[in-house]
This record gives sequence, structure tokens and C-alpha cells, in this order.
Amino acid sequence: MNSYKCIKKIGPYDGPYEKNLISYFFENKNETIVWHTNIKKDPNFELNACYCGLYTRSFQNKNIINYKKSKPFKIQLQLL
Repeated sequence: MNSYKCIKKIGPYDGPYEKNLISYFFENKNETIVWHTNIKKDPNFELNACYCGLYTRSFQNKNIINYKKSKPFKIQLQLL
């Protein structure tokens, strides 16, 4: 299971199909993915925190988030 770091939040903004959208950008060493949501369903991801449970699927040669399979949870990095 991959872990991703939340690097940026944009919003709320009005999109072409829905109003009050929020976008969270996640990054790991291989890819960057974006979680789009609205204000009502906002999971309140924290910036610079690491998350697991984000699943992706391939769509038109891009990796996008599979919202049905994803159950993101925050992980804490441990110091050794």
C-alpha cells in the first residue's frame, strides 16, 4: 500500500459541474494525485501529513483516485 503526503489544498472554488469544490494534492516519489470533493463531504486532510488507504486506477493513461475503494487514514511517521 502506498503512502502519500498532502502537499497542497485549493478551494473552495466553483467548477463547471459543481460549486464549492476543494482539491487536495497528494504526492509520493512516483506520482501526484488529486482528491476532489465539495464542502459537505470535505475529509479535512492536513497539509504536510502522510496518508495511506488511497487507491488509484488508470484512466486515459493517467492515475486517478478510485473513490469507491479509497478509505484514507492519517499515518504517523516514527523516529527510530
